[in-house]
Amino acid sequence: MVNPSGTAGNVPKLTPTGDAFGVGTSTIWLQGDATNGIPGIKAGDLIYFLAATGTTIQTVTKIDASNVYFEVNDPFNFNQRGAAAGSITQILGPAMTVRRVFMYTYYVQEETVGIPRLMRALNMYPATALAGVIEDLDMYYDIVDGVVNPVNISDLPYTANSVTYTASQIRKVNVHVGVRSESKSSKTNDYLRNHVSTVISLRNLAYVDRYK
Repeated sequence: MVNPSGTAGNVPKLTPTGDAFGVGTSTIWLQGDATNGIPGIKAGDLIYFLAATGTTIQTVTKIDASNVYFEVNDPFNFNQRGAAAGSITQILGPAMTVRRVFMYTYYVQEETVGIPRLMRALNMYPATALAGVIEDLDMYYDIVDGVVNPVNISDLPYTANSVTYTASQIRKVNVHVGVRSESKSSKTNDYLRNHVSTVISLRNLAYVDRYK
């Protein structure tokens, strides 16, 4: 068992294969902290592991009274302990930091026919509707290679002039959302519409400390 720190039995311990950890006496992992608005770990959560040899993410597939499990074939396909790189087995060691990760997914879905809504899903939990009726949702990426720096790329990987660009080179996301009212205006006999455009700079990627 991998014992991150502290007295044996008092801290979470990861199995030798990284497919589960026992919380020991740290039951707050499973119970949560209602005072500070922190829910307990549950299936669908993403857990980030940081060790001296690297980092990885695993998906919680189930829990019981004292353990958190990371079974294979998880919804995100993160729990690949036999992968050539990026798996939990490559970073197992005597000490490790563990954090919960929140991943938000946005997409458009018709809840009823003809009424597409902007949906938001946290990790693998059920999605909730944010807005409707969505008429337009576009995302384009600005990517960096230090030379060409292509902009407004709609899909990745992207190849130009025999150079292939990947998602790891994204530095800015250009987002455009168009919505309309659910019913027509009595004055114009048409829907009210609003379109918003913005840009998102990816933290820790878009900015570089130039003051050495």
